[in-house]
Amino acid sequence: MSSAFETAGAASVPITFVTRTNWDAISSELPAPARQFAEANGFAPKPGKYLALPAPDCTIAQVLFGLEDDGAKSRDLFRPGSLPSLLPPGVYRFANAPHDARLAALAFALGCYRFGRYRKNEVPDVRLVPPEGVDATDISRMAEAAALARDLINTPSNDMGPEELADAARQLATRY
Repeated sequence: MSSAFETAGAASVPITFVTRTNWDAISSELPAPARQFAEANGFAPKPGKYLALPAPDCTIAQVLFGLEDDGAKSRDLFRPGSLPSLLPPGVYRFANAPHDARLAALAFALGCYRFGRYRKNEVPDVRLVPPEGVDATDISRMAEAAALARDLINTPSNDMGPEELADAARQLATRY
């Protein structure tokens, strides 16, 4: 699995996390055309809602992504993991803080996983500039470990018997 992270100096599209609480402040700071575009598309700051705002040159200027309010009874700290499936190819960064930047970065990396043993592996061509204070190397190791476990789990038992599982363990032991 390749890393879901990009170097900090790369040009990136901002992902702005919006909630019902901060939506008025964020929408008032948007340029008038972007605000009108969001209104015309019926964007509401609901958890999991996504909208790409266009730039004048028809590229993506900014992405809006809905999260739960800070005071909500339950918050899905891994909700940003759905972003890799929603976003078009490119490099992105968090413009403001999600509920937990480290878990959001991990969720993003985990969201890039695709099981590709039996067909073409169409991994999303999206990368994230790591948030300030988040160790991308550490997050990448966790995502790689999860990808290995998912590959082992997703492989049907007729192709993942005791011998194959032992071989996978040997390969991992040899690597480390």
